Amino acid sequence: MVYMIIKLYKKKQLSKKQIVSYLMMIGIIVLVTIGFIISSPAIKEIVKTEVADIEGQGYTLTLKNHQLYVENSITKVISTLLEGPLLDMTCYDMNQDGKKELLVLTLNKESSKVKGRSFGRELQFYTLEVENELLTPYLIYKNDISSVNPFSLRAGKLEPGEAYTNIFVGVYKNTKYYKEVMNRPFFFSWNGEFIERKWTGSYLSHNELMDLVFVDLTGDGADEVAVLEKTPAGTYQVSLYKWLNFGFDYLTTSKQTYPQLGCLKLEKKGEQSKIKLQYSNGAEEEVDF
Repeated sequence: MVYMIIKLYKKKQLSKKQIVSYLMMIGIIVLVTIGFIISSPAIKEIVKTEVADIEGQGYTLTLKNHQLYVENSITKVISTLLEGPLLDMTCYDMNQDGKKELLVLTLNKESSKVKGRSFGRELQFYTLEVENELLTPYLIYKNDISSVNPFSLRAGKLEPGEAYTNIFVGVYKNTKYYKEVMNRPFFFSWNGEFIERKWTGSYLSHNELMDLVFVDLTGDGADEVAVLEKTPAGTYQVSLYKWLNFGFDYLTTSKQTYPQLGCLKLEKKGEQSKIKLQYSNGAEEEVDF
């Protein structure tokens, strides 16, 4: 537009006064546009919550803006549970003693962002104890896994009667036979002292892995994995896989596809489990297989 104004001025079709007026108008438009961009709300981070019942008291753990908070269900007091920024967290009874442990993936502040994403640094596992009505974490394990660019952390049990808890870590890297850097599913087993590799495959399907949750939908005492996948068409679907001896067997895919990226959320009521897709605006959509 500025080029056209200068061109008209050179052809003497505009006076200096008219040029100044047009340029001032353009300046105002630019300033208003910049102000709108700055004042526009950023995309909301998906808030993640977990509920842990410790010694008869309920506690709600909330991960928001990379900080982990805990709320006492009785006193309603909210406090910071862990210092330092976190990327992901989950709670699971890893030691099978009826008490949930806390698993966190710390934020790697030094990692360069790829495609607008952040990655983790350390896996940290904590036991949770109640002291003076305050939930207190005690570190039992940590491992720096920043070299594989971890971005997601989940826990479950892939085999019925298995003594070990299985840990899923979503990583962003290449593999021995596939050189393209992309999201990969890594599974580990917790033996009570440290994690061991269970299955560090290249992919579950040729669709891109975006998120994953453990869920026992078949009722056999072992978890399937529900995987949020990005299709070549750019839409999203949820596929279900079952651990079978030395790998995963495909079971089914959601009846519909979803136009936007969300986060998988497991909702349990009694013996029934539901998988929902949670979006950054707080909306949720149940996944139907």
